[in-house]
This record gives sequence, C-alpha cells and structure tokens, in this order.
Amino acid sequence: MDFPDKTILADIGGTHIRLGLWQDGEITHTRKWQVSDLSSLGDALQKYKHDIHESALSDIAIATAAWSKDDKTWHFAHPDRWVIDKQDLANDGWSVHMIINDFKASALGAISTDQVAALSKNNTAPFNQKKIIIGPGTGLGLAYGEGQTISETFGGHMICGAANEEQMRLVQMVKDINQKAPIFEDFISGKGLVHIHDFVMNTQTAQDKDIAPIDLILKLGEGERLRILALFHDLFGQFIQKSALYGHAFGGVYLDGGIIHALHKHKLLDLEHLSAIVSRANCAPIVKNALEAIPFYIIDDPYIALKGLIVK
Repeated sequence: MDFPDKTILADIGGTHIRLGLWQDGEITHTRKWQVSDLSSLGDALQKYKHDIHESALSDIAIATAAWSKDDKTWHFAHPDRWVIDKQDLANDGWSVHMIINDFKASALGAISTDQVAALSKNNTAPFNQKKIIIGPGTGLGLAYGEGQTISETFGGHMICGAANEEQMRLVQMVKDINQKAPIFEDFISGKGLVHIHDFVMNTQTAQDKDIAPIDLILKLGEGERLRILALFHDLFGQFIQKSALYGHAFGGVYLDGGIIHALHKHKLLDLEHLSAIVSRANCAPIVKNALEAIPFYIIDDPYIALKGLIVK
C-alpha cells in the first residue's frame, strides 16, 4: 500500500498499542504503550505526535484487533476497550487510509519479512507452502498465508474439546466460570494461561488483572509450573493440529503474540512437546506425515503488524 510520507502506522491490540512513522520508505519512531493508560485512539495519536515532536501529522493507517460490522466503528470483544470511530477521527482532522485486522497485518508482515527465527530443525515443507500464523496474546489470532495472499479468520473462537480426563476437568471449570462452552481462546491466551494456573493451583487469580500471566508461572515450584505448561502445550498443539488440517496448511507454523514471546524469553516454550501433540493423530499415514513435517518459526519482530500495513 502506498501511503503519504509521514503516515502514522498503528497496531491496536487489546493490551498494547504500537505506533510507528512511515517516513522516506521506512518505519521510524516506534513506540509501544499500554492501551489502559490512554483514554482513546485520539488521545494516543496526540501523545504520539507530542512524543516524536511532529505536530502536523494527519495521516494514519490502522491494524486492530477490533471488528466492524458497518465499516464505520470498530469494537473490541471487551466492552471496556476503546471504540475506533472513523468519523470521529475524520472530524479531528485525520485521514484514515486503511483499517484492517491486526492479525491479517501481522500475517502479511510475517510472510514478507526475514524477521523470523527457525524453531525446528526441519525447515522444508514437502506438502505445500500454505503457512499458518498463530498468535496467543490477549486473544488467540489465526491466519493463513499463501504467496502474498492472507486469509484471515476469527481466531480461536471454535469450541475446545478435551483429549483426556484432566483436560475434561479443566474445560468443565472454565465452562462453569463462563456459563458457556469454552473456546480455544479460553486456554491459549493470556487469560487462558491464568485459567490453567487456577485449575492446577485450585485457586482464583483470574480476577486480578494486575498480575502478568507469565509472572504467575515463574513464581511457582518446578512441579506446578511443568504441569501448567504441559496442559498449555497440549491444548495449543491440538489447536495447531486442527488449524493445519482444516486449512490444509503444512508450509510452516509462524508463532507470534505476547504469550509466545514471554514463554520463549524464559525458555518455557517446549517445541518438542508442541510438535508431538501436533503430529499425534489417529489418521491416514499421509496425513500424519504431513503433520510431522510442519516446520516451526517464531516471528522475531514486535512491530510486525506495522510492516504488514506497508506490504504492497
């Protein structure tokens, strides 16, 4: 996409907003702030202009986790999050050149950049080149990439099943909390990691929003931490497996999202465990071989969605 010089690029998630300036053919002046510290997108844009000493900026392109039914306002799943109103932005003097789903933007960035790191020894996909981009963070994003084409989805909003008795008890606990059948996002996300923690520890910390999920895990003893991580990897592996089979996508799993990066930073992301769950399928040999051959990567760029916005 061709934007005017000095266009603000914004990636607005449920927890953070990331901003950058498209200037002279590159992204500069990147910033990352907590959404909860700002009252609105307009507030964030004014803060950004002041922060980078560029008071005359008026062009913006947006990637967001919010969804729109009418192409006028974008709403997050949680009612206490910002509403992005295109008309309000125009009334405040902003020219909005694009608003797209943030995970579509991340996926575009992922398949168009070399800012990825291989996690698996096998990096050749023998079946096809269709890629899966998955991002557990505040929510659970999922997209497919083939060539320069991205197929976006509603992410991890499909109902989650259970493969054994322990998982059944976990699913039942979350069902009792939510008063409805749990979805994969209830387990493979920040809140999901808290749910699994509470299940293992037989406690309730989900109400305390000031505790980062990774901090809950790090302060535990080894046995408790390993049990939580085992359940997380089991359910995450099931989600990846379903995503690969439903999308007929075996060209690589590209991992992104705050939870993934936190686990990877603290050496708690167990690729061997994850791969074993992905390939554990009672299916025809050709299908099992396809699952076993999927390479894994991690997207090594916190501003990948901003790069996705500028993909031509």
